[in-house]
Amino acid sequence: MKKLLIISTNSIHLFNFYRLVKSGFESVEIVTNKINPNLDYGDTPVHCISFSLRNPVRFYNSCRSLKRIIKRFQPDIIHSQQITTNSYLAVRAGLKTKTPVVVTAWGSDILLTPTLGMLYRKMVHYILQNGSAFTADANFVAEKMDELAGKNLKTTLANFASVEISENPAKENVIYSNRLMNKLYRIDAVIRAFALFLKNENRKEWKLIIAGTGEEFPALQELSESLNVADSIEFAGWLNHDENKSNYERARIFVSVPESDGTSISLLEAMGAGCIPVVSDLPANREWITHGENGFVVSDFSDNFFEDALKINSIKAVSINQELIKNKATFKANQEAFLSVYKKYFSTK
Repeated sequence: MKKLLIISTNSIHLFNFYRLVKSGFESVEIVTNKINPNLDYGDTPVHCISFSLRNPVRFYNSCRSLKRIIKRFQPDIIHSQQITTNSYLAVRAGLKTKTPVVVTAWGSDILLTPTLGMLYRKMVHYILQNGSAFTADANFVAEKMDELAGKNLKTTLANFASVEISENPAKENVIYSNRLMNKLYRIDAVIRAFALFLKNENRKEWKLIIAGTGEEFPALQELSESLNVADSIEFAGWLNHDENKSNYERARIFVSVPESDGTSISLLEAMGAGCIPVVSDLPANREWITHGENGFVVSDFSDNFFEDALKINSIKAVSINQELIKNKATFKANQEAFLSVYKKYFSTK
């Protein structure tokens, strides 16, 4: 009986990954840090432990709890998402129980976690030295992992996307953003750019839809009011898959301009739905978007980049983007990539 134990913070990324790989196993269980009421794992058992280092006693107890879960469940493979404290727990437990541990980097973990101090740098190095196998969603992330590990990890490239191609969606004069409302994602810059865009009298009918939640929400509301664009902005809150898909299909432009990121599933979904992507100048985005050809890469946030994005040949851009999605971001493509990592461990049992 093939069993998989997934360890991850409870986010949409965990849910998307779970959907990709669950059919490859006869039994799956999840260890996470909290219950997310927006995500339904059906009958799959979900265990909650703390991943935080702020309380050393609680973290130690989490180590013991995880070992008990592994001893009872006896997984064939442990797969941990993000190279941070939860993967440290997973790798330690895997070594103790002689269970293979596959670790997936999300991008920000590899780029930001080592900068938090010596303890975090040592933790990342330990994970990279002792994990059984690794995956990442972008080449530049895999290269950074090799650099931090001091060796070639032979990282498999795969993402959590199961993107559907939208055929001839009915586009409206809508710009869509659905990244989290915290400082990393620069939603304030999106609102400022939209205010500049609306100064053109021919753009007055355009609408900006901002989905998602986060600590910056009150400040973003205040900013939209101070710039006199509140009437043209809809704060949509948390949206499910179908609601998100509907907004992608409405929007002519999708915007995602974080300070740091790996491959954004939202970006891939928007590409599949025929949006013109407007993205920040990051290595992961450059692996998908060629500036001026199939999207717009923002290098100067003071520019009217939404206006510039409309100058792109949308028919050509959509054709390029949907071909990329078919080859690299469908459910089947990514499922096969992840399952191929597991096969070598099954063959030894």
